[in-house]
Amino acid sequence: MPSDRDSCLLDSIVTMTSLADGQPTWDDYIASFKQHFPTITRSDEARRRSRVLVSLGLVDIENGHMSLTLTGRHLLENPNAGFLYDVFTSRIAGAQEIQDFALSLTRAQLRAKLRTEPPAGLSPTQAGLVEKWLHHLKPSIPIKPSPHAQ
Repeated sequence: MPSDRDSCLLDSIVTMTSLADGQPTWDDYIASFKQHFPTITRSDEARRRSRVLVSLGLVDIENGHMSLTLTGRHLLENPNAGFLYDVFTSRIAGAQEIQDFALSLTRAQLRAKLRTEPPAGLSPTQAGLVEKWLHHLKPSIPIKPSPHAQ
């Protein structure tokens, strides 16, 4: 996800979603996106990264314009990691299954399992990315503590 090092995933998604308010053209949205996330310099990369909003159901792209969905409006009115977490687990392939694995495994065990046995339809790389999102959106998910943790 695009962000500056000081912002969290929720802040980045809220910023990205807010740029779609007012139904900007796709090109205007990408220009604003690149201004807000200066580490993203290429338009094709900005387009690819902003499509996550469509996957999450926060925006639609219709007739060359970005438009907020009801879910996107709700997120902007009440930026909440728990809400975004619920959206993520309901819309992203493998997210719920990975969350279920996390209930009985340490994070290291979970990551090892995802490298060798990712959920159906996901590559190990994709499963790892989904796990990172889950971890960053809701770091308090009940992951079994490491036996080496104090």
